[in-house]
Amino acid sequence: MKSMTGYGRASWNNDQYNLEIEVRTINGRFFKFSSRIPQEYNSHEIDIKNIVATKISRGTVNLNIEFKNTKEPSAKINREILKKHYTVLLETCKELEIPAPQIEALLALPEIITPETEKTISKELWQKTQELLDKALNQVIGMREEEGQSLVKELQGFSQKIRDLIKKIEACAPQVIEDFKKRVQVRIQQFLENENISVSDQDVLKELAIFSEKVDINEELSRLHSHLNQFEHKILSEKPIGKTLEFLTQEMLRETNTIASKANNAQCSQNVVEIKTYLEKIREQIQNIE
Repeated sequence: MKSMTGYGRASWNNDQYNLEIEVRTINGRFFKFSSRIPQEYNSHEIDIKNIVATKISRGTVNLNIEFKNTKEPSAKINREILKKHYTVLLETCKELEIPAPQIEALLALPEIITPETEKTISKELWQKTQELLDKALNQVIGMREEEGQSLVKELQGFSQKIRDLIKKIEACAPQVIEDFKKRVQVRIQQFLENENISVSDQDVLKELAIFSEKVDINEELSRLHSHLNQFEHKILSEKPIGKTLEFLTQEMLRETNTIASKANNAQCSQNVVEIKTYLEKIREQIQNIE
């Protein structure tokens, strides 16, 4: 199991280039990718996203590439613009009867000299970029796995607390039914006396048995056990299981709420409240699981 929080960084340089890649990930319901890359990498933007997606399936990924050519870039003179400027200035100088403009002054004008930058990177540089990206992503995954192991231990602790509380509820479950039968029996007898109606004890017991099924929580406890078993099994998986854990937590909460509505017993109610507290802690933690 992995968390969705991670960080990785890799850099490289030679006598001409400086290259640095930084990757940060945080939690998110789906895979979301954003990047800041130099214009030389624009043609590889989709390739970069696909590489990241092969290693990270869920969460928000922020990628930044810093690229610099340390050598002085070559430059070119825009002859057409230079000619236009020179013609206009020469005519102005003649009108004002002043010396013709010097070439140094013309070269300082905007757009006369423009640097020639590489529009894309070479195959060799792209290969080096992929190596650095792979290295940074491995660091991210390593951090996510390490944090994931810490989350496993914490979730296992919550799960064991819930198991202990389920045992307590199972212990008082028979008493829940008995208390319900006594309450209903008293009400039935009071009703019959007030209405001056007589029925056999067998009929009363039959009706009590039917009503008792409505407060029987054994099925809910059984399903709660099943969901908890699946939960404990899934958190040990190496595959992305965040969404599955969310579903199982919702199902456990649903069963717990049903138990709360059926079990009109102080001790059971207290145990149910504690289970819901631990389920909420689980829900908070699994928001950061891939």
